[in-house]
Amino acid sequence: MNGLEILLGGDLPRVIVTVAFAVLVTAAAVVFFSITLLVHHATGEYLAAQRRAQAHRAAVCLAAAIVNGAPGGFGCLLNEDPGTFFAEDLTQTAQRVRKLEGTVAVSAVLRRSRKLLRGETARRITRTLEDLGEVRRLATQATSRRKWRRATAMRQLGECGGDKARDALILATHDRSIDVRRAAREGLLVHRTSDAIVASSDSFVRDESQVLAWRKSFLTRLAEVDAPRIAELIGSGKLSDATEKLALEAMGEQRAVEAVPLAVERLHAADPEMRAAAVRILGRLQLLGVMDPVTAKLSDPSWFVRAAAARALASVSCDEQECEVLKGSLEDEAWWVRSNAALALSRQEESGIAKLFEALEGNDAYARDAALTALTALDLSPAEHQRLRENVVEADSRNFPTQAESGLASAASASGLG
Repeated sequence: MNGLEILLGGDLPRVIVTVAFAVLVTAAAVVFFSITLLVHHATGEYLAAQRRAQAHRAAVCLAAAIVNGAPGGFGCLLNEDPGTFFAEDLTQTAQRVRKLEGTVAVSAVLRRSRKLLRGETARRITRTLEDLGEVRRLATQATSRRKWRRATAMRQLGECGGDKARDALILATHDRSIDVRRAAREGLLVHRTSDAIVASSDSFVRDESQVLAWRKSFLTRLAEVDAPRIAELIGSGKLSDATEKLALEAMGEQRAVEAVPLAVERLHAADPEMRAAAVRILGRLQLLGVMDPVTAKLSDPSWFVRAAAARALASVSCDEQECEVLKGSLEDEAWWVRSNAALALSRQEESGIAKLFEALEGNDAYARDAALTALTALDLSPAEHQRLRENVVEADSRNFPTQAESGLASAASASGLG
């Protein structure tokens, strides 16, 4: 026997057979699971395509009934004369379509339509969803032991509308899972009634320690639905400084006038980030009556507050005094402040361009650099172009030797005269 057979006790053939068998079994298992995954994926794609097709057909059938009470294309899908189908109401049409396309497709179309529409049409869809049992089904799903099922039910209940859906959503704002509470708040905002918005915002205050991105997303959505409610939350003092800043920025993005007094008040906050946020909001609203305190922030101790103030002034028309203050900011030690001040002056037409040329012809290197950058980006008149070229040539002659001077210096150094 060779050394390997001695080491294995003389059972080398048996070991080889065992290893080969294990390899074959493993390969078979890999092939089996690969085929299973492929079949599962293909089946899922097929079912998803079927659901999309059903939803599309259901939308075609229900479209006219949702808009004006007519049965729409229902008769065409039955290969019958559409004129023979005159549904008495949306519920009857939805029940007929449900027999063809299923409950899931019909409910999805109705919920999405309810989310997009307003007024009496939305109320008709809500009544239909209640008559079809969709609200009752989702309310039952909201009691599931699986949190993802409860969260899904919350989002869909918000699309249904009505008092029954609202009550289930308000109850879910006290759910043990934060994911379900978030979904319930989203659903209440979709619901849009005043009591639903209040319940949603109160739940948000209770869960304020949640992830920053979640807070920003909710406040942005709340600002779209009811900006005055955010003003009430800020005034209540229940929000932390970080959340309050996010709330103000959400109102500013929606250009809500309710943000103006709150932003003006916070121009003097101790937190420089809060002051910068207030400046950005006032600049975004572009209200001339509140720009004086923004101009004053060009002398703020924090550079990013000064930069925000300069950027805010770029969106309004400045008078001579404000242009002069902006010109002074061209000498600021922070590059962002100088850059934003130059941008603001470049948008003030003749008065701003004049201040930029004054800075370009001055002695401060920072101001000259910022002014030159802004001026080269403008569409200047021929005379202004000539003035700019002359200033650039003069600056080069003051700071760098000419080619002739460089040649003379080189020759003197080579001859030993330097």
